Amino acid sequence: MISPRFLDPALTLTRTDADDFEFVLCEDGARTWGEYAVAVNNWKKAFAAAGVSSAALFFSNLFDLSSCLFGAWAAGVRAILPADTTQTVCRQLNTLAEAAAGDFPADLTIRRITPFHEADPCRDALDPSGRLVSLFTSGSTGEPSLITKRLSQLFCEVPAIEVRRPDAEDVELPQDTVIFSTVPPQHIYGLLFSILWPAASLRPIWHKRILYPEELAARMRTVPHSLWIASPAHLKRLPEDIDWSSLKNMLRVIYTSGGPLSDDALRRTIALTGLAPVEIFGSSESGGIAWRTRALAEDGSIINESFRALPGIEWKMENSLLVIKSKQLSSDGWESTSDRIAVNADGSFTLLGRADRIVKIEEKRVSLTAVEKTLLGTGLIASC
Repeated sequence: MISPRFLDPALTLTRTDADDFEFVLCEDGARTWGEYAVAVNNWKKAFAAAGVSSAALFFSNLFDLSSCLFGAWAAGVRAILPADTTQTVCRQLNTLAEAAAGDFPADLTIRRITPFHEADPCRDALDPSGRLVSLFTSGSTGEPSLITKRLSQLFCEVPAIEVRRPDAEDVELPQDTVIFSTVPPQHIYGLLFSILWPAASLRPIWHKRILYPEELAARMRTVPHSLWIASPAHLKRLPEDIDWSSLKNMLRVIYTSGGPLSDDALRRTIALTGLAPVEIFGSSESGGIAWRTRALAEDGSIINESFRALPGIEWKMENSLLVIKSKQLSSDGWESTSDRIAVNADGSFTLLGRADRIVKIEEKRVSLTAVEKTLLGTGLIASC
């Protein structure tokens, strides 16, 4: 069910009735929606005054990242979101972006932009047709590359998150549910779930990514209700010495994406938290494609293995591969993935693995071809 406070992401900034809402929670207090709207406007003015068309953004604080991101979009500036700020990435950004804002080292030599300090809020409607966001992905070759998307390709995914999933009627998600994330917001999954969805649905967020489960559990105990944006890497390492049972009825939903959740990680998560994660299948290029929530039978076997398409996704099988069509894609036609599937009689599909030589290790794409080339390049190996 769509929350009455939910707005089309393109209209997020136009709301004027929520300025006192505590939007970003911090250790020492909260930042309100009104403060957020002012911060967005100060970034918008800074980008407009700089006269640039693209800028690299990197912040650890989600209030700063979100306000800078929306400020860039309001100014018509394309935001480039690097996965990190290593020397290699900074060298790329020096040629890809005209300017930068945020927590970058000296390796980044391009112009730096800082926000204005005025008191007026931004109430702009965004143009969803603009090609205003670029993210890094390893693509199909394993070589990092930049993909650019229209805002509409991102925004069309957000209502599906608010609805959550077709069987979610029994999962109450109060308006004061705080969104905690252990995934980076520079990835499309983190961007959608920890920045765009909270802004559109007016749900409070914790101000930074949390890396350690001990801190996560402790922070969740300080709020009435919580939701966890997770990844398989975190779920399979849940410590047993944390009192997860104390979060019963407080932790409402766990999402996971970025790679397959193993059977052992699923069993571990259910045993410790009492919740079966909502597993999202997709990629940076395609966006979210399908979802599933698996369960355990009485004998401990796993059931509900199949995936169902998310709202707005059309799919079919050709040559044993999954082929999709949606507004999230760069084209209006059908596009083939490299995922092998089996079609089920109930309209769902089962993933059978990749057809290319890309594997996912800890939610990171690794090209087996690139690994082989690197090994051969050492001169220590004749063939592999």
